Amino acid sequence: MFALIERLRQWKQRYAALAVFVLDGLPGVAGVSRDEQMAQRVLAERVRRPQGIVLTLTGNAHNRLKPLGFAIQGRTIPAPMGVWLADLSPASVTLATAGGSAWMCAPACGVRVLEAGHDAAQEMAPAYRSLPASGAYTGQWALGVSTASLPARGAPDPHATSSTLMLP
Repeated sequence: MFALIERLRQWKQRYAALAVFVLDGLPGVAGVSRDEQMAQRVLAERVRRPQGIVLTLTGNAHNRLKPLGFAIQGRTIPAPMGVWLADLSPASVTLATAGGSAWMCAPACGVRVLEAGHDAAQEMAPAYRSLPASGAYTGQWALGVSTASLPARGAPDPHATSSTLMLP
C-alpha cells in the first residue's frame, strides 16, 4: 500500500491533473453506513472533476453493484458502495483467487485463508474477463494464488489465522 501511495505521489509530480483522495468513511456517523459515506466521497470527487475518471481501490464487498443479500449474526448488511453509485453506471471489477490468503475485515480484521473457488484451474492464470451486466460486477481479474498483504502498523501475527472463507 505504501508503494502504491508513493508511486501516486511521483505521478502527481509529472501529471498535474492527478488527484488522490481518501475514500473510507468515518465510523459512527448516525444513520449513514460506511459504504454510503464512501459513495458520498466518490460523488463529491465526481462533482469536483466532472471530466475526470474516478478510480477506487476497495475490497470486493464494497464495489459490488448489487446488495450482498445475507445477514451476519442477524444484522442486515448495508448496501455496498457500488449500489449507492448506480446512477454513474460504474464498472466494477472483482478479484478471484485460486486460494491462498488475504487480509480482510469480515467481520473482524485479520489474515484469512482462501480456499480455491469452484473453477480453480481457470483462476490459476492471471487474466481478465467481462461478466454479465446483470451481475454484481462488470468484470473479474483472476489472480492465481494470493498472499495476504498485512497492514504496515499494528498487524497481528500472520500465522494466527482466524477463519477460512470460500469465495464465489
